[in-house]
Amino acid sequence: MVPSKVWFMDARARRFLESTAIKAHQLIERSGWLDNLQRGDIVAVKEASGNLDQILQILRDRLKDFLVLSGDDAWTLPLIAAGADGVICVVSNEIPKLMRAMVDAAMRDDFAAARVIHERILPLMTG
Repeated sequence: MVPSKVWFMDARARRFLESTAIKAHQLIERSGWLDNLQRGDIVAVKEASGNLDQILQILRDRLKDFLVLSGDDAWTLPLIAAGADGVICVVSNEIPKLMRAMVDAAMRDDFAAARVIHERILPLMTG
């Protein structure tokens, strides 16, 4: 099986998920996909649940090589500060160099520089 990533959807998609979750669960069960999973098949999660408690627990309890990626642009900096490994984001389509600079600064523990960029682009990430 090819390594996969799992997405935890954000609160904006919750109503959609609630209405389709049962159907999706049934389809996954019928497909046998879960039965065929082996250690290492899921290598990362894009976390955009909006549930900070859940995200922090995933970060604390994950396996050594398991990646946790921010899926909410505005939460990227705080999640990297808490141990996340990067981001899959929307605003990088519009401001790729700034988003990359912020993430790179945060990943090298230069949170002062990352915070300056974060504050500059926050209106775009939340607007």
